[in-house]
Amino acid sequence: NLFVTYTFGYSFVAVLQFTIYLYCAELFPTAVRTLGVGVSYNIGFGLFGGFAPLLAEASLEWSSYGPGLLLSLSGLVTVVTILGSVHLLEHGQVEKLAHIRPRPYLASWADGDVGE
Repeated sequence: NLFVTYTFGYSFVAVLQFTIYLYCAELFPTAVRTLGVGVSYNIGFGLFGGFAPLLAEASLEWSSYGPGLLLSLSGLVTVVTILGSVHLLEHGQVEKLAHIRPRPYLASWADGDVGE
């Protein structure tokens, strides 16, 4: 059934996308949370989302795989950033990754508490 497929598909996408807002909300103290999340989100969206079509079009002159390579590169930057922050946390070079909690939501794997 097409309705069931769309329901589960969009539910899966929603679960993947809402976790970033849980993480971002705890990066800032409550007094400046709205400002911090709003400014950082809009600057990031404006820079990377705004220039993405331009870069994708320009990369087509270099290779037909250019846009895919750009998306893969952005994914690699994300993975390196996450692994780097977990590494810094484990070696005591940063105190915590979130403002309120000692670790962000859904990040118990960083401390080895997978079963809890």
